[in-house]
Amino acid sequence: MVEDILLPCERRDSVVLVGVDRRSESVEFIRVYAVDEETAKATLEEFMNAKGLFPVDYVVVGAGPADVSEKSAITTRSEAELSSALSRLGLRLLSNGVLYTEGRERLYQITLVSESLYAELKAMAEGREGDATPSSS
Repeated sequence: MVEDILLPCERRDSVVLVGVDRRSESVEFIRVYAVDEETAKATLEEFMNAKGLFPVDYVVVGAGPADVSEKSAITTRSEAELSSALSRLGLRLLSNGVLYTEGRERLYQITLVSESLYAELKAMAEGREGDATPSSS
């Protein structure tokens, strides 16, 4: 029997963390941690299908090995820094369970943000760059 990707539970191969807009309840941020790249991609595809999300509505902002040597599990609690950053953007961090790292040094991760969040982050970054420009008098 195939495990339901949306059911919160203990996991051994992958976990999905999402940033959900507090007002609209839309998924604006997705991060998948998995034992390898193939599992990460399959998990992401399964999650998006289950939630009715379209890949073209998201931008991949990061992918590759992630150091998890300091963590025994990936949970919303172990991702406190991420949760805090998302909270400042009006998002709350949710997950479909707990991924035990089982002594692994690295897991593969894929991070995506919605097109709208990407545009917002890009505008914020450009605004900060503009503030750093010295003014001529």
